[in-house]
Amino acid sequence: MIYQFREKYRSIFGSFFVYFANMRFNSKVSPLLVMIVAVAFFAPVINTSFNGSQINTEQLPFGLLVVIYGFVMYMIFNTHYTIQDNVLHVQSGFIKFRKIDILSITSVEPSRNLLSSPAPSFDRIKVRYGKLNMVLLSPKDKKGFTEALAAINPEIESSILG
Repeated sequence: MIYQFREKYRSIFGSFFVYFANMRFNSKVSPLLVMIVAVAFFAPVINTSFNGSQINTEQLPFGLLVVIYGFVMYMIFNTHYTIQDNVLHVQSGFIKFRKIDILSITSVEPSRNLLSSPAPSFDRIKVRYGKLNMVLLSPKDKKGFTEALAAINPEIESSILG
């Protein structure tokens, strides 16, 4: 429906309409995942302070640790998925992961798979595309995201919509 509307009025509004037709879906962020990352980064510091010894800056460059942690948090909280024309763009921070042709997507299903992916939540969806390709994503609005994909490609199978 959205795709048909976009195509019908593209000639009238030109690129102005296409700009506003882009849909951005922010990623859901799991607080547990943020806590796990924080503990993983700062466990050595916490362990040292409980033992009563001072932190040796030669052994543990605390400033560098904080900068890397900040970078990881930036990546986690700035993950989003954009639908532009017939392409799904997956981006985490300033890193652009993939461009997926929406017409090649075959299914969108719920998943709790813990594989590394641009999905900073444990509440994920598995997007299958092409013959054997798959990506795990975690949009806040799973149903709206799946509906937007299905509006472009009605052949997508999904239990999320049903």
